[in-house]
Amino acid sequence: MNCKQLLVGLLLLPVGAWAQITIQGSSLNSWMPPDTVADVSNASAAATTNGMWDLSSATYAPGTFITTDVATTSTTFPSATYKRTISYTLNGTLGYGAELYWSKDNSGFYEYGEKIARQAYSLASVTGSNMDSLVFPAQDVIYSAPGKDRMYPMTNGTHWSSSYDAVTHLNLTVTMASMNNTPGERRTHKETRDTVKGWGQMRITDGNGMTSGYMNVLAVQHREYVRDSFYLGGAPASPTLLSAFGVTQGQVTTRFQNLFIRDGEMTALLDLTFSDSTFTAVTDGQVSRTRLAAGTNSVSAVQPRFEYNAYPNPVTNGTLHISGLSQNHTWTYSMTALNGQTLKTGTLTAGKAELNLSELTPGVYTLTVFKNGSAQGGEFIIVR
Repeated sequence: MNCKQLLVGLLLLPVGAWAQITIQGSSLNSWMPPDTVADVSNASAAATTNGMWDLSSATYAPGTFITTDVATTSTTFPSATYKRTISYTLNGTLGYGAELYWSKDNSGFYEYGEKIARQAYSLASVTGSNMDSLVFPAQDVIYSAPGKDRMYPMTNGTHWSSSYDAVTHLNLTVTMASMNNTPGERRTHKETRDTVKGWGQMRITDGNGMTSGYMNVLAVQHREYVRDSFYLGGAPASPTLLSAFGVTQGQVTTRFQNLFIRDGEMTALLDLTFSDSTFTAVTDGQVSRTRLAAGTNSVSAVQPRFEYNAYPNPVTNGTLHISGLSQNHTWTYSMTALNGQTLKTGTLTAGKAELNLSELTPGVYTLTVFKNGSAQGGEFIIVR
């Protein structure tokens, strides 16, 4: 190639061309939870090759959340090395919380099942009777095959899928249907498919409002299909009864996401959820603010978790301690159920405060702490 040909070739290169990256599982050997995340809106990022995604102008919600991953061991799930708090909503109101047991190695991330603490909910708002209830007994939900959350090595064009079945036990009391603690099941079939659709560089805004540096990412498109069937007393639940609870037999739930993943990190730098398989209308978004590349105006490449620390989690003796509440500020809190119902609110003493949670039934709740009226973030709290 002569000099003229070389010059033409260089001019034809796209502006901002980035090298395609390959992520190996070994890059996460030093990763340790938790990760800090924040909600984001007005963010748009299509999964494409050689992308340059600038989210510095997106709208970020105040406060942050943390991922709930913690190292663990389990005799029920012997291959698991971590667990995280998750929640399910069956009809937008009724739901339950669980701990998902998973592991990571150089080949990928694997999910094995869930541990559910006993959770009881009144059905008075549905049936009109204070005697009626939905109870999820303490149980272990073992997946028929490991779910594959991520597989390595990962580069443009890589794809993987998983499929498994699971059974969650419940007990239902509906007086007018002559049901008294009737045993039931939620039988779930789940399928996922992930494809690396592109690569490029992305920058976001950190917790101080500063723009980070650009970071190499792979763009992963995630598709999820879940089918739920409901059984009572060993037989399929009646359509009339299910309709009263806002669910249907064999109901299908789908999820479509674009995940922009960095080398060495578990939590996606950007996680966008879409309304359907066209991946056009964004319904939800989150960014990771952990270990960001420093920008020209960044104060810190690593954002702190919270200004406070809530412990122990899980709460086993009815008391939750909250420390690190700085002086000369007004601190308040709210504790909500997974269905969004506010159960407790109040003022926190600066320095260190204690919350009495003994009146809460065992389950998973969301604690939100406010500093001078501004939410500082929220986290799942498990009460046992």
